Amino acid sequence: MFVVVTLAAAFVAYHANWIRQRREIQYEIQDDGVPRLMALNGNHCPIAPGLLWMFGESGTEAIIIFPTGQDIDAVVKARAQRLFPESTVEIIGETPE
Repeated sequence: MFVVVTLAAAFVAYHANWIRQRREIQYEIQDDGVPRLMALNGNHCPIAPGLLWMFGESGTEAIIIFPTGQDIDAVVKARAQRLFPESTVEIIGETPE
């Protein structure tokens, strides 16, 4: 019984942390006061990845990153792609791959 409760708590903690990180990156502000990125949803909103939908999290169609001209842009893009696997992540002005 203890093992089952521990596994359930670990499952909930993992998904709660993922949701926290997704929301945290959406509200990051650059040094000049500009938001670091913007989440966009069109007519077709994808389902949140994994089991995040069970916790009320919705999917995001696209993530647009506002460039700073520094190496941190690539780090932010990689982090956004990891946190939002259902989304297309692009840096404004960057040629899509």
